[in-house]
Amino acid sequence: TKQRPGAGVPAKTRKRKDRTNPKRKGIPMNITYNTLTPDLFLELYRSVGWEPPGTEQVKTALRHTLVSFTAYDGSYPVGMVRLIGDGGMSFYIKDFAVRPSYQSKGVGSLLLNCLEKYICDCISDGWTVSLELISTKQAVSFYQKNGFEQRPGEQDGPGMMKMIRSAGTGRKEVRGNGIFEFDTGKAGK
Repeated sequence: TKQRPGAGVPAKTRKRKDRTNPKRKGIPMNITYNTLTPDLFLELYRSVGWEPPGTEQVKTALRHTLVSFTAYDGSYPVGMVRLIGDGGMSFYIKDFAVRPSYQSKGVGSLLLNCLEKYICDCISDGWTVSLELISTKQAVSFYQKNGFEQRPGEQDGPGMMKMIRSAGTGRKEVRGNGIFEFDTGKAGK
């Protein structure tokens, strides 16, 4: 089994990778991995007009992220992407945001290339895995140019999602003929 690049290395000691964006000749674009902080995440999230989650929720999400990449124009953060998944069969692109003034300038493709290289470095030789996402309508052509297929296809149904909101200190869930009680660890707090 391959070890994930950067696994066990504190983020602050990881080196930036200098890349030159082909559409912005001569201007270096720096890409860092696993250096995304909650504050930076929220800044980039808001920059594209999305309603942000709370800071604690972002902290939890970042702790459970396989890898994140952040793009910089010099020292100015211009884009981010997170990868979540099981490491063996399925990977999911989450929170892919590029500041509007940097869109259509190659930043997104650069971040996507970093994600794909990361996945190839993680999986065993000969494995095929799925890389999935839910796209905004405006980004569909970007993803298609980068090899993604729109769903539904000839053999597949549409991608689907369901938003779930916590009910509070615990919950009961009905499955089949039984009732299962889940302790979220929040009771009495």
